[in-house]
Amino acid sequence: MQRMTLGGADIRIDPANTRTLYHQMQPDAADGWVRNFRQACAGLPPETRALFEALGIVPELAWHLNYLGERDGKLTYVGCMFFCGEFTDAAVQDSAAFYAGAVQVSVSADITGAPKGLGHPLLGLYFSIELPWVLDEPRPQNTLSPREAAHLQKLRRRAIAGALALCVLGFIGGALLDGSSALISMGIGALSLAGAAVLLFMRA
Repeated sequence: MQRMTLGGADIRIDPANTRTLYHQMQPDAADGWVRNFRQACAGLPPETRALFEALGIVPELAWHLNYLGERDGKLTYVGCMFFCGEFTDAAVQDSAAFYAGAVQVSVSADITGAPKGLGHPLLGLYFSIELPWVLDEPRPQNTLSPREAAHLQKLRRRAIAGALALCVLGFIGGALLDGSSALISMGIGALSLAGAAVLLFMRA
């Protein structure tokens, strides 16, 4: 194994085995955001490409990738790429963040979800990068990543459940109370029902 310093941390790396692992990987079917990332990687800055090559990483096959949105005409991606290696000091689990070209990266021993059964100690190279849209096709209409969209749907379902619960309590209170208290309680129930309806029919 070779040794190099990344983010102030001393690391043993095995780029040959890392290359072998990546060459054994098969790209899966992907949405437009992921396919754009893979194609745009061809234009990575030389300093960034040099780091990936030194580690044996094939960036187009990042095993964990999220699209966060657009800023100044470029798409922001964050994710992690694994590589064969380990910190020389077992007490060290993370490096400091540093820049390789225009890409911010850091190394961590925490790579939950990495491929299993590879037979090599693995580290994760976490990154944040801005890339242009390079595909010869329109961008997907949904500007949220699949993970963000799923999270938004989950929050919306919780909000609907909460509004319906408040609606039920409001109507129950209206039935049990008298006078102005009953009217206020019924009003709360009606407003909660209206809120639940809006949340139900609004687009994610």
